[in-house]
Amino acid sequence: MASLERKHLWALGLFVLPLIAVKLAGVLFGGVPRPAHASGDAMPAVTDPSSMAARQAEIQWTPRQRAAGEYVTRLSSQSFGPTPLLYTSKPTVTAPPVPTFVPIVPAPQAVVLPHLRAVMTTNGVDKALIDNQFYQVGEQIRGTPFRVRAISIDGRSATLAHTDGTTVTIMVQGP
Repeated sequence: MASLERKHLWALGLFVLPLIAVKLAGVLFGGVPRPAHASGDAMPAVTDPSSMAARQAEIQWTPRQRAAGEYVTRLSSQSFGPTPLLYTSKPTVTAPPVPTFVPIVPAPQAVVLPHLRAVMTTNGVDKALIDNQFYQVGEQIRGTPFRVRAISIDGRSATLAHTDGTTVTIMVQGP
């Protein structure tokens, strides 16, 4: 608890220290700066234009200040001439480019052929073990567009018909 209070005191000290330094500097060096034309009295805020003109008549201008005011008045009636921020030319407007559409042709999908593991005859019916499932002639192979068209026991192969009409022959791999 004591360390938390000590941290709060440090934070308060670091916040208040600059304020004290500014006040001390103001006292030592003579307070706030004053305008050059002020004789010690603060200048009242003038909001009425007619009283502002009367107030300006009371102010005693130095010859240098009068010359500066006349110079600014002369400049206000002259043109500025070329400057990097003055653009005299109008921007040209161009039509946006016409978008060209390129047809996206899907890449031909590679047909994954089923894997023939074995062929056999049981009860006079030829069967093929394709992707770990037994199929007979005429059956659709699950998850593929192929149907079993023929099974050759002697050739250790099966002919498959694709739904688009093409046929492919797969063979048992291995001994």
